[in-house]
Amino acid sequence: MRTASLFACLCLTLSACSGGAACPEGTFRRGGRCEPLDGIRDSGVSDAGPDAGLPDGAALDGAVLDGAATDGALPDDASTARDASFDDAGACGVCPETRPLCDATRGECVECTRDDAAACGGFLCDTRTGDCTDRFAGTADLCAPCVADAECVEGASCVADPDDGAARCHWREDADPGPAGSCPDGARPFGAPLDATSVDGAAVRVCTLARSSCVAYLDYLAAETCAVADDCGLATGDARCVDADPGAGESLRCSVACVTAADCPSGVSCVAAMGACQP
Repeated sequence: MRTASLFACLCLTLSACSGGAACPEGTFRRGGRCEPLDGIRDSGVSDAGPDAGLPDGAALDGAVLDGAATDGALPDDASTARDASFDDAGACGVCPETRPLCDATRGECVECTRDDAAACGGFLCDTRTGDCTDRFAGTADLCAPCVADAECVEGASCVADPDDGAARCHWREDADPGPAGSCPDGARPFGAPLDATSVDGAAVRVCTLARSSCVAYLDYLAAETCAVADDCGLATGDARCVDADPGAGESLRCSVACVTAADCPSGVSCVAAMGACQP
């Protein structure tokens, strides 16, 4: 009778969940009918599963066992564990060893972040991509490409260049030594102020080239050879191809466009006839 009572209780539970009427004691519900429990082993429900002690086709569908429904719902503690695991992983999920940090802003696994640049072991972190680089702090001069503010020389920040969009080092207007508060007066030839946001997210006011471009300026400093002006700079009128040594063969060199000496580096004049800084 203990077995009969056990299954009667289970059947009552099943009926309550399914909305059907309870079967009489000593019977169980199968296919919408109440059938006798004759023939069921006295051992009750075995360890093989909740349906092991029932005749074929008499499954305990929907029955609640130890607080966990068989319809796929998780107990409260399992749900809590799942949510905690997701919160720990953050927006990135589980990151691989090669990119172990989570950039929550982008929801991507990265090698380094703005807040954990030390992950690069002394090299600089390119926070735009989350990759470690082979670059060092304080090594990029004015107009040079950069990946972080720290890469630029003292007093400069790494911002998107207004001419070609590349991240380049530019004087901050408040830098001293440097512009010392005035781009036109103290940053020749970088006389045009520009409000920008650096690659590290800092709001800065920098000094840019008014008549030329950084690409043309670097070509000029490197004394790049040319045949025509479009061989220099961005080929947008920002550069000139001038004869650096009139009368000598193959002496054409890149220069920057200018209107006044303020458009040229300190100590260099603007040759009005050529519209270029003195080579």
